[in-house]
Amino acid sequence: MKSAIVVTSIHDCTTLIEGYYKNIAKYGHDVSWYLIPDRKTPQQKLNFVSIEYQEEFLREVEFDPADIPWNSDNRRNVGYLMALEDGAEMIVSIDDDNYCTEDEDFIGTHEAALSSEGQMSLSVEGGWYNNCNLLRPVAENTFPRGFPYYARKNRYPMYAARQDTSLVRINAGMWAGDPDLDAISWFTKPYYSKSALGSVSLAADTWCPINSQNTAITREMMAAYWFVLMKPPMDRFGDIFQGYFALKVAKHLGWTVRFGSPVVRHIRNSHVYMKDIAKEIGPILLIEELMPKLIEAKLSGTTVVEAYLSLSGFIASQGGEFYTETARLMKQWAETCRRIENG
Repeated sequence: MKSAIVVTSIHDCTTLIEGYYKNIAKYGHDVSWYLIPDRKTPQQKLNFVSIEYQEEFLREVEFDPADIPWNSDNRRNVGYLMALEDGAEMIVSIDDDNYCTEDEDFIGTHEAALSSEGQMSLSVEGGWYNNCNLLRPVAENTFPRGFPYYARKNRYPMYAARQDTSLVRINAGMWAGDPDLDAISWFTKPYYSKSALGSVSLAADTWCPINSQNTAITREMMAAYWFVLMKPPMDRFGDIFQGYFALKVAKHLGWTVRFGSPVVRHIRNSHVYMKDIAKEIGPILLIEELMPKLIEAKLSGTTVVEAYLSLSGFIASQGGEFYTETARLMKQWAETCRRIENG
């Protein structure tokens, strides 16, 4: 499987990426790297995609460069499109503080997960699975960033395993060290993990947020994988909405997501949690408002592009500047991915 790793950063990623190089060489993989710098990114030893070429590339694929702003995690969309054009069959998104371990085949584990069927899937009472349940030591009442607050009330839901042949099209690896929690959780009840054990595939009736940290998708899913533009009231949750929208399309097409291995060490960059909380309130409220409707929404289409365009219509129907603009960009993204696929 031809694989690619995409990361964007305003930091020096030399140590981070050298660790991945060693892991990739150890397990014998051929992987393309897309380190997408921003205007604030310092010069470093590693080769990365220049600012000038990023703009040139977007014009070549007919995606308006103005719609992927600078000084934003949204820049990783450039890397996604480059990986797609270069023929990657699996694209892995990492954050610049996700360090791979030496003793686990990072690429091979993602590839194996995306080549498998969800032989047993988990159905959860209330429709929400907390992937922090995989963390060790046990993460009591700890939820991942983007998990709706309305769904956190059901602390001890009933679980049911179901025989399932759904293909895994999204593999969300877990994290040791600093879990991906929202700023409210970090401020009020911080939690640190030593490891993550096991894996879970979700049944059709069960949801969980998917972030951009250590997450792999298949090539065909890329048309549903737009990192949502972060502008008021959206901030810091662009990847969470990206993940929810991709999962909605996957469910519509009878596919599923897997949570578990590989596990990366998440060593969080410095944060001022009170400032982060102020930025995260807007998207948290959007999740509370949108997710019950998104879960019930009916999509049309038999391909990822068709389903994502259908989803964009649903998003537009929610009204307001944020939803209207998000729907416009989702359409542009799907159409660009289709053009790349069609050559």
